[in-house]
Amino acid sequence: SRADGEQMMEGVPSALLEAMAFGVPVVATDSGSVAEAVDAASGSLVAPGDPNALAAALLNVYRDPDAARARARRAYEAVTRRHDVRTQMRDLAAVIRGKEAHS
Repeated sequence: SRADGEQMMEGVPSALLEAMAFGVPVVATDSGSVAEAVDAASGSLVAPGDPNALAAALLNVYRDPDAARARARRAYEAVTRRHDVRTQMRDLAAVIRGKEAHS
């Protein structure tokens, strides 16, 4: 992903959340709102437009599959906790009723 100015910002890509939900190790560019979904514990974030950093992060997944699996497990836990439709609907209902959501 790339952020081409405020008008072209992607937010959190669905493909990223889907990969996390399937337990796939993720390497993503730090653009848009990606950092809201991925941190150092759950994946690898690299600077946009830095192919060397992207290659290094991908190589790290290959060279250290145990660490990549551990990050993928934490990513799965985070995405299922934060983006589960039941949790989102409960939070939305609470907002509609005028109560603060507790995710």
